[in-house]
Amino acid sequence: MPLANTFGTHNLEAHPLHIQPAVHIKLSKEERSHYKEQHRSLKYISNYVSVFDQAISDNIDSRIRKENEALLKKYYESRKPFTFTSFRQGSVISSSDSSTGFTERTKTYCFLNDFVSNCVNEVDPYTLKMTVRNRHTALNMDNLDDERKSKDDICDFEDNTDEECNGRSGGAFHYSSERLEILRSHSTRSYFKYYKKLLTVDLRDSDVLKRHNLWMPMITRRFRFLLVSSAKPEDVRSTTPVPTFLQPDLDIFKNKTCPLFINGTDCVPRSYDTFSGSSVVASVFSEYKLPSLSYHCSVELNDQLFIAGGLMACHRYDEEAPDLNDFYVDGIKNLPPPLIPELVNNPSMIPNPHLYCFSLTSSRLTRPDISGYFPPPLVCTQGCKLTERHIFFYGGFEIKSETQVDDKGRYFIRKRAFLNNTGYILDTVTFNFSKIELVAPPYQFAIYNNFSPRFGHMQASVSNSNNMSNENIIANTKGKRSVSPYRRGSADHKIDDLVGSPESRDCLEVDPMPPVTNPRSTDSLPPKHCNAATHTCCSVNTIVIFGGYCQTGDDKYEAMNDMWKIDIPVISRGKRNYYKFADTVTATKIPIIDDPELWPSRRAFSACCVPDYFTKDVEPIETRLLRNLKNDFSIDLEIRPGNKPSQPLFPNIPHSRKEKKSGRDSMHISSSGNSTSEDTSSKSTRNTTSSPPTSPKHTPPLNAPKKCTPFGRTVAFHGGSDGCNVNSDMWWFDFDSETWTKVDLYAKTQDESDGLVPINLCMVGHSMTTVGHKAVFIGGLRQGDVDRIYRDETLPEEIISGVPLGSGVINVVDLNTQCLQGCKLIRNDGDTKESVIMDPHVGTPHQVLTVAGTIELVKGTMTLIGGVVASRQDISSLYLRGAVLQFILPSMNLAN
Repeated sequence: MPLANTFGTHNLEAHPLHIQPAVHIKLSKEERSHYKEQHRSLKYISNYVSVFDQAISDNIDSRIRKENEALLKKYYESRKPFTFTSFRQGSVISSSDSSTGFTERTKTYCFLNDFVSNCVNEVDPYTLKMTVRNRHTALNMDNLDDERKSKDDICDFEDNTDEECNGRSGGAFHYSSERLEILRSHSTRSYFKYYKKLLTVDLRDSDVLKRHNLWMPMITRRFRFLLVSSAKPEDVRSTTPVPTFLQPDLDIFKNKTCPLFINGTDCVPRSYDTFSGSSVVASVFSEYKLPSLSYHCSVELNDQLFIAGGLMACHRYDEEAPDLNDFYVDGIKNLPPPLIPELVNNPSMIPNPHLYCFSLTSSRLTRPDISGYFPPPLVCTQGCKLTERHIFFYGGFEIKSETQVDDKGRYFIRKRAFLNNTGYILDTVTFNFSKIELVAPPYQFAIYNNFSPRFGHMQASVSNSNNMSNENIIANTKGKRSVSPYRRGSADHKIDDLVGSPESRDCLEVDPMPPVTNPRSTDSLPPKHCNAATHTCCSVNTIVIFGGYCQTGDDKYEAMNDMWKIDIPVISRGKRNYYKFADTVTATKIPIIDDPELWPSRRAFSACCVPDYFTKDVEPIETRLLRNLKNDFSIDLEIRPGNKPSQPLFPNIPHSRKEKKSGRDSMHISSSGNSTSEDTSSKSTRNTTSSPPTSPKHTPPLNAPKKCTPFGRTVAFHGGSDGCNVNSDMWWFDFDSETWTKVDLYAKTQDESDGLVPINLCMVGHSMTTVGHKAVFIGGLRQGDVDRIYRDETLPEEIISGVPLGSGVINVVDLNTQCLQGCKLIRNDGDTKESVIMDPHVGTPHQVLTVAGTIELVKGTMTLIGGVVASRQDISSLYLRGAVLQFILPSMNLAN
């Protein structure tokens, strides 16, 4: 019979890949000077707790912490020395499938599975009974001992030693504070009742129970500074125990247990949830605990998020974080923003080799078994949709490390970055990876390959015009429609003067290309084959790559502004969107225009998206409401107030009756009257529309008549940086004409007579998406953040009223007016400062930043996974985000 408190432990001596201790060496003082010490494990701001989390003994956390430290040392001991036999492009593992790479990958998987195995709860009938019994006991623990509660609070806020936090009641069962909140939550009552019924059935396969494990979110207590505004002390780094300044009426954890059932304003800080009430921390059903990832890649496909690469924490909770006093790291130098050196070079952050799938509809997390030429753990890789079944990954770099151990047991770790120049295609049905080699087009008798490996680049997929033309041909032969409704213009759109060619105003030109249909319609088509030698078949989606960092030397990186177009040839095609792609792809370079007003400058880590605002027939909500009123209601002019006819004295007399008009005639009269008034109002609206001042070289406000634009043929991006210089401009790329258009951003001031004033919204490492006619920027670093992190600059001593521009986690821009929403610029003596007035409840102590995470928008829900969070007052203290944060958009603020 298994014991409840023995899961999650490892026997290191019986490890299948147990290696001999490393040979001790002696390092000179000059060699030791390259290694940095005093690393610490990052703590969590949000995390997940399993509802089957057992009552643990006092020493179980320290035991797991020591095991994690031992496993971490064994992991770094297994790292083989790397040699620079060639220029550091590509990865040893990714460029070959040799036995050496396979053995290296096997060792990595084995050690990382040991870290993750602590996150798996062995659920069997005995464990389930103990959990239900312990939960019943926890529900009756309404009055905790004051001394015990005070001691828990101190251990939550202070970085005490193991003896101070774990020396309690010698081996008795004990709940941690956050886990006790989950066990006492009444929201899990129905879930436990469901699991009680499973005890009556003889389950031979316990893995079924593991897949239905429920993970509840929690917010750590040390971050309550940002949750309760009046409880914020003057010094963020104060180690004063909580009860001395936190009053009972301000403790949101007193009566509320789970952040899932707390309003967004209470669960997430106002500066974190700028539009209050639009965010929620979701629960997850999974066999595994979702690791805390940073600088990973996530791609949405068919309402599922596919998460790959990045760095993951080797500990699942703060109590299990390993001691890093014996680790000295010679990390990667000259990391550009937003790559934070304290995060990338931290020895507790290890590469993530697994692929995770998160279903947005069922909140279920899975970790499928992958096959084929799967990529190594890549950091800052980019992915995009290739077909309805395939995802294309490219770029990023692999962190390789070598370790030396001295006679005192200290580990000297050397980390270096190896850029990846190989593309990978993931089949989301079979979870098979295929490898794609990218080459530049040949010139005469030699191949001049200037397609450099890169990371932090802009990568997006646009719909292939050839496939769209074929779709129109098929539709025309059926007689259903002549032009796709997604490509039909509308006078209500104001942004589409930036995209599309003048020739495509009325209809689309049909190119004589091979009949390759849209992948969504291939289920009923027989397999088609193409010439593998000439690759005559066109690809489904076209990949666009712009900018990024290339490697020019040992730990030296240079930003680029070249742009490439990748069309992956299709060898064969089958049912269920099956495609077989070619092994080699030729990347076509788009010529660079040497004009800063016509081509973006060198940059990387920009926010990009393929907007849907002008690609679908979206009309303003006011126009839609007026049309519905016109179709569903009629106005009787005879019974309007003030026009009421006199009543006849004798209604039965024939000459006193009035013939009633038919409903059709009344509808016609009312419709004509409404149309007249509507035309008049629309004309007056057009005449009174004001435009912000623009530069003659820049694009005018986005209010020109709409042109017919193909679906998904425009790429938009904003910001980025070249080293420590953060950009603020916004650009749109029309894929049909292959031209860039620069877009200015504006903001309102406190004085309405000033109109709209141009602003510089400098951001890097953020994400971008569009919701209707709103562009939403989430996360990222400002120029001031970059100066403090990478240039060691301090905060200005002068007190600036308002909030610095771009300090909000969510920044919204109205594409109709190009105006930043939700704030007003502060102007003093005619000068516009880079500070704005936002929510009056948001002060300087409550400003937070988030970076290194990923954002995906699906059906109005914006899902944020991974990354780190820091307070702008103490930007050096980073916290891991272990729980999934979702924003429900559009909120009322966005709609207004």
